[in-house]
Amino acid sequence: LIRSLENISFLVLDETAAGNVTCEMICRMPRLQYLALSGTQVTDKGLMELVSLPRLHVVDVFGSKVTHEGIERFKKARPDVVVFNWYH
Repeated sequence: LIRSLENISFLVLDETAAGNVTCEMICRMPRLQYLALSGTQVTDKGLMELVSLPRLHVVDVFGSKVTHEGIERFKKARPDVVVFNWYH
């Protein structure tokens, strides 16, 4: 199962119980390009876990626990990634 995670490029976890621990597991998906986390329990800490994903292009955190400050911190670390939050 873990080996199959390495091939995932598109992952939608909207409106699930996903949180920061989920983000730690997602970091084992080096081919991930798009991640939807709308309506989850992910916070700034979880978002920063995703900095290490080399192919990540888009993260949607609308309705999550991620703050404006967390998004700005993430963008400084990964200016190449688009972060959707509807408010930013």
